Amino acid sequence: MKKKIHSNYIPAIVMLSAGAIDVVCSIISGLALLEFLKRLLLVMVIFLVIGLVIKLILDKCIAGMADKKQSEAAENGGDTDADEKKGTAGAEK
Repeated sequence: MKKKIHSNYIPAIVMLSAGAIDVVCSIISGLALLEFLKRLLLVMVIFLVIGLVIKLILDKCIAGMADKKQSEAAENGGDTDADEKKGTAGAEK
């Protein structure tokens, strides 16, 4: 069974986590409302960009791994599950 990574959620998770941490820190420090909102907006935008960069890197790595697996399968005569069979064959002996 193959699991697919849903990387579309990564930017939102990173941004909302950073926003939640910023909200807690701002409430604890007693920041004024206007400064709080400016800082929150800045944090959300910065961490959205960071999340998008992480998503792009993961997507490229996953695509590269899939391409590598397909090329290995082509070399093995079209057997796409060659690595899985090798792992289970060794365990059965």
